[in-house]
Amino acid sequence: MMSRIFLLCSILLVSLTTVHSVADIAVLKDLETYGVKHDKDLQVTFTIFNLGDEVARDVHVLDAYWPESFVDVIGVRDFTFERVEPKSNVSHSFIVKPTEVGTFSIPPARVLYLESKDSVEPTKSISSSIGYVRVFKANSREQTEAHVFEWTVFGFLAFSAILFPLGVLLRTRSTFPDGLGSLN
Repeated sequence: MMSRIFLLCSILLVSLTTVHSVADIAVLKDLETYGVKHDKDLQVTFTIFNLGDEVARDVHVLDAYWPESFVDVIGVRDFTFERVEPKSNVSHSFIVKPTEVGTFSIPPARVLYLESKDSVEPTKSISSSIGYVRVFKANSREQTEAHVFEWTVFGFLAFSAILFPLGVLLRTRSTFPDGLGSLN
C-alpha cells in the first residue's frame, strides 16, 4: 500500500515538473535618447533574445507606429528572422531622422513568432518601450539652459555637502573648546 502511494506521488511529481520545451523571445528596442538632434541620423537597434530551449521560428517584428516626424533613412522597420536558436540572440538596425523639434513618444514594436516546431498559432508579444524622446535643434539654447541648470544644482549640492559637516565641526569646537573630555 505504501509503495503504491509513493509510486503515485512520484508520477504526480514528475508530471508536474515536466516542462514543455518552447522558445521564449525577449526583444530589446534601443536607441540613444540623450542629445537627439533635428535632422541628424538616429540608429534604432533591435536585439532579439531566445531565452527558451526550442528554436523560435518566423520571428516577425513590426515597428510601424513611429511618429510622423521621423523619416526612414536606411533599413526597414518591419523585418523577419526565419529562426532564432535557443540561448542566443540576433540583431537588426535601421536609421531614422527626426524632421521636427519636440518631445515624441516612441511606442514598443509588435512581435509575432512560433514558439515550437508544432506551433500553428503565432505567439504575440511586444518589445521593450523607449518612452519619450526629446529632439533638439543643433546648438539649441534650450539644451544649453538645461546644462546650466543641471550644473547649478550639482554645484549647490556639492557645496552643501562640504559646508554642512564643516559647520557642525566648527559649532562643536566652539561649544566644547577643551574637546569632549570636558563633559566629565
